[in-house]
Amino acid sequence: MATPVLRLSPLSWQQESLLLRPSPFGAGEIHTDFPVPDEVTDDELLRRAQRLADRESALRIVDHGPDGVVQQEPLQVRLHHHTCESPADVREFIARSRHQDFPHTPGEPRWRLTVIRHRDGGGRPARTAFALFDHFIADRVSVALVRRELSTGVPARPGDDAADGYLAWVERQRAEFDPHTHQGLAAARFWRRHLDGVSPHQATPVPVFTDAPRGDTRGTAWYSVHVALPPGAVRQACRATAATPSVLVLSSIAATTASACGADDLTLRLITGGRTPGSATTIGWLNTCVPVRLRDRELGTLRGALAATRTAWQEILPYQHTPWEYLWRTCAPEGAPAHGWLAGHRQLVVNFFPDVVDGLTEADYADRTDDFEQQYLALYVVPLADGGFMLRLIGDAGEVDPTAARRYLDALRDGLLAHVRESQSTDTARVGALAGSRP
Repeated sequence: MATPVLRLSPLSWQQESLLLRPSPFGAGEIHTDFPVPDEVTDDELLRRAQRLADRESALRIVDHGPDGVVQQEPLQVRLHHHTCESPADVREFIARSRHQDFPHTPGEPRWRLTVIRHRDGGGRPARTAFALFDHFIADRVSVALVRRELSTGVPARPGDDAADGYLAWVERQRAEFDPHTHQGLAAARFWRRHLDGVSPHQATPVPVFTDAPRGDTRGTAWYSVHVALPPGAVRQACRATAATPSVLVLSSIAATTASACGADDLTLRLITGGRTPGSATTIGWLNTCVPVRLRDRELGTLRGALAATRTAWQEILPYQHTPWEYLWRTCAPEGAPAHGWLAGHRQLVVNFFPDVVDGLTEADYADRTDDFEQQYLALYVVPLADGGFMLRLIGDAGEVDPTAARRYLDALRDGLLAHVRESQSTDTARVGALAGSRP
């Protein structure tokens, strides 16, 4: 193998944001796992991983600093091995391993691939691949792309062309969102129009906060609820409302929140994929968050919220890849003290997971408090393989009232169920009317 060469490349807006306002927990971690087919040998899995690293510049990042990211060319991928007794042991190992600290020692890759040997539910030999990534080099869409290529052997994009690679994407991002040029301020001009005088950090009147003295309460509180829906229900509701699943769910969240506080004007923050058609298969940290302002005299109703959400989403879609650090810098009111990802700690951040999740247990829905302190309120919307969702509310344990949080989550669940069922009824009636009109 050729002697490795280290290359310095620019930071993305997302990476710079983390370095400017570091979190004690770094960028976090993202993981994925999948069964390895019997016909795919360990050597073949390693070959696929090496091909990915050779092609994808983000997977060759081994260090970073204020001046940029350091990538190693070439980077030799190692395949790690572990042995477990049963599927339950595998889940325990993954749960424990995915909380390992990143970044590793400078010079090491920011991702790791492990093959776990174990027995399946029937006692037969089996293997599970477990890949762990530092969020600094990959988002959830990127991890899904890596998983697909490792499990199927089919490249996300053909050839060795780096035109859509991560470092090339960073250069384009820096040019498009350069706050020092007229062209680079086009996105800022749009967001100022969309916000229409409201701060990007505008608080969302979510009825979960307590004004009682926080005392010694520290940490992050987690509350979860299961939204049970039959397979195909969401698809049918989307067909009836001419909405995507994310617009359908977001409008339901807006209706429930507006109804609870009597508002006709809400500003939320959305985690978006940060991808355009040209970067759909790029592997790296592309996701971002953007504000969305929803206004309607009947925002507390499903009809009003759906109209407001559909209009707002269509408006912001061309700019959904705007970096948050750039956005608040160019659009925050003069003298605003809030900044960065941790600003607006009472603004609701809605995060739609791109992957369908299976195998959740009662333990996954149990309320809990972690030691680390999350300084913003987040609502995770996780699609489930059975057709429903998990809704998970995460916030500062010293600011969120447990009873109010549970009440709000229950209301979100009931509102989403009502929204889907009402839309299904509309679709069923429409289909019936069409069928009855046929000769």
